[in-house]
Amino acid sequence: MQQKVSKLLSLLLPALIVVGCATSPSTDPLAPDKSMSPDKPITPSQPTVLMGDTSADSRALGHGRWYQACFRMPMNDDGEADFTTDYILADKVVSPVLRQHISRLPLWRFHRRSASDKSGHQFSFIYYTDEATHKEISRAFTDNPVLAHLIDEQHVLRLIPQCRGGKNRHKINAASDPHWDPLLQNAWPYFIMGVSATWLNLIQQADLIITAGEDNTETGNSDSDVTINNNEDSDLYAHYEKIELKVIESWQEYGQHAYFHHLSALFGYEPVKFRKWIKF
Repeated sequence: MQQKVSKLLSLLLPALIVVGCATSPSTDPLAPDKSMSPDKPITPSQPTVLMGDTSADSRALGHGRWYQACFRMPMNDDGEADFTTDYILADKVVSPVLRQHISRLPLWRFHRRSASDKSGHQFSFIYYTDEATHKEISRAFTDNPVLAHLIDEQHVLRLIPQCRGGKNRHKINAASDPHWDPLLQNAWPYFIMGVSATWLNLIQQADLIITAGEDNTETGNSDSDVTINNNEDSDLYAHYEKIELKVIESWQEYGQHAYFHHLSALFGYEPVKFRKWIKF
């Protein structure tokens, strides 16, 4: 039995994409990010204030609705995604928006995916807010120099400021799986916001450590060798490859206890039913 559980966990560990408390920044969370230009030396981002209003009462969310900004990226000749780009987008494109608008983003999360379909490799920022704030966020993305640089270098194909449809986007559960129990549909957005906040906080902590020269991580074992070969002259990519490796190292070394064990404990160590084998 123990061997079966261990085997199951080893298969599931890669599944959790990106929970815990965010570290408060030592600087003003609303201060402008002076490290935005790709032409300037890489400046680490202070950990962002990541959590908005976590009230479970949908009336407290005002007259908002769900929006989804989609960043489409190319696949390489082997049909593989360069996931290092996701890290740059999270830290240099989305994080500044969070710093500026967190008081008006009661719910938000990241979504990462890669498949052989029309969407291909896509990084998404999904958030609940009002129309005016959505327009400000869309403008901020459009004006972001790092995103413009990624598009110019064809690391990002295009930005779709709003790629989420549906008639009931004002409902909290509209961004959850419709096959889930309604109780879970309404609660899950708060869970995944915490997961996303933790992932971003890990990126920003790794950024500070590597920039300070306290890390001896070497590039060379990230998602794809193509990533390194295509960007061997890019300080930006080399830096974020190191960040990616450090975050993955934390996930692989401590994920079972930090995430699975403590999540299981919150639910009283009750068993979970798996209906089928899943390939992630």
